[in-house]
Amino acid sequence: MERMTQMLQKQTQNTNNETERHISKPEHECLTLKVDAIEQKLGIGRSAAYAFVRKAEATGEPFKVFRIGSAILVSAKSFNEYLKTIGL
Repeated sequence: MERMTQMLQKQTQNTNNETERHISKPEHECLTLKVDAIEQKLGIGRSAAYAFVRKAEATGEPFKVFRIGSAILVSAKSFNEYLKTIGL
């Protein structure tokens, strides 16, 4: 019985360590955001998010926008800097 308890404890400890590794150390941080992420972060509607991103794409301000194929991508770094400048 004691041996079984020790095995279960060890298995639980291994599972916890594995879970912590996956949670605390993401493999990579995404460098871009899609328009739906902008929408969610700002709490605005889809049309407003697309209009805002298109304006930024045309002017280069207040954050960097680029396209790959038909995908509209926003630089996560420049968007996060923009959020800091407006106090969010």
